[in-house]
Amino acid sequence: MNLFTKKLFLVLIFFLLIAFFLPESAYAATNFDSGNSVILAKDETITTDYYASGATVIINGTINGDAYVAGGSIIVNGTVLGDVLAAGGNISIGGKVTGNVRAVGGQIIITGEIDRNVSVAGGSISIQPPALVAGSVTAAAGNLSLLAPIGKGAVITGSQATINNSIGGDTRIAADQLDILQDAKIEGELAYWSPNQAHIVPFTIKNGAVYHHTDWKTPKTQQAISNNLAKAIAGFGLTWIVVSFAASFFVGLVFMNLAPFYIKNVVTTITQHPWRSFGVGFIFVVLVPFAFFVLLATVIGIPFAFLLIITFVIFALLNQIFIALAIGKRLLPTRNGVALFVGLIIYSAINAIPLINWMFSSITLFIGMGAITIVSRNLYITLRAKKII
Repeated sequence: MNLFTKKLFLVLIFFLLIAFFLPESAYAATNFDSGNSVILAKDETITTDYYASGATVIINGTINGDAYVAGGSIIVNGTVLGDVLAAGGNISIGGKVTGNVRAVGGQIIITGEIDRNVSVAGGSISIQPPALVAGSVTAAAGNLSLLAPIGKGAVITGSQATINNSIGGDTRIAADQLDILQDAKIEGELAYWSPNQAHIVPFTIKNGAVYHHTDWKTPKTQQAISNNLAKAIAGFGLTWIVVSFAASFFVGLVFMNLAPFYIKNVVTTITQHPWRSFGVGFIFVVLVPFAFFVLLATVIGIPFAFLLIITFVIFALLNQIFIALAIGKRLLPTRNGVALFVGLIIYSAINAIPLINWMFSSITLFIGMGAITIVSRNLYITLRAKKII
């Protein structure tokens, strides 16, 4: 078990202990907002960590803690006195963040003041005026533009990278095309890996040398790239785990409010009929690919084939939530939200254990998919009997 895995396991155990021993009032003090459009108004102040999920999430107020945000469009114009962890389609951070920014998205634009480090991954990333990053930048993108000052160093990988402002430390870049323009000022050394010669305006590299590595395949080069990006990979891995956990929790809360009886029936089926659920789920998982190709072979069945796959994917995404809630309800039968939170922690902790995680994932997949199939079938029969559908 490597150092990152050990740290992750200790974090999960820590949160597990918190989930068990904190009173319910402590959870009530934590802010969870979800919906189609979530807006934290400019005059609002959150005194704890803040969690938000929706098609559109806008933060104009103040958060005295960390912000965990997932959505199609995310806009942070307020003040976050902690870290920002975000995952979405379009992410814009124009406010002040006193901690780190870790974000994964299609398009990421940073124009705010970041007091610590920025770790981002996306299709298009731009850090542009009036942004100010006091710490370092670690980024992976298709197109990347560093147009605002960076206090420390930078580690960058992507297809095209453009630098046109100051970087206060060593810079490592792996890109097909690199442009360092007239307003750039790199205080440390520049090492870049690219099949093409970079366009570098003279006198932009102030205190260090420039190293151009053209061969990406030598062991030495691969080791250098791995070392330079290790920090980024660890940060993105942890970010993905946190975002995935938060997204599952938010979706679970939404489902518990929108379809409480359906959720209850699925969880009851999981706990009271696990072997039946396992059998049905196993058959369902095995037959879906076969049915998909059979339907795909006929012209009239093509729409149904893709509808089947979409249904399968939705069931698979919901499976983790139902299994986690079933685990949590065994420990906390009367506290749905806290039970889901605890269940997700236990589910994640077991999945982090080598050797048994694949077996646990397979068994819970079959049980969860089977329970969802059974309850959905019964619901369909009931609605047909009442001539609702």
